[in-house]
Amino acid sequence: MNSQQKGKFYLDELFVTKKPEIVAAAFRDMQFVAVRSEMVYCSMQIEYYGISSKFKEIEKGLPVPEYRVNIFMNQEEGGPEEYSHVEVTEL
Repeated sequence: MNSQQKGKFYLDELFVTKKPEIVAAAFRDMQFVAVRSEMVYCSMQIEYYGISSKFKEIEKGLPVPEYRVNIFMNQEEGGPEEYSHVEVTEL
């Protein structure tokens, strides 16, 4: 990963506040380093800007690409939901 692998994405605020350990696990797997985060109240989402090995490298001065971050969960019979994996796709 290098500092030019930049991107932005949104996560639902309720998911982040109710499942912070799952969000942390996904960020770890993404090797995501946030450089800015902001609550967007009109959509009740948190907008994240940062660096990740899952983002493509962009030249300085170009717009930061937007990505979709899908966090997948597993649930064994009768057990709690647990983090499975994360997928990142450019929009």
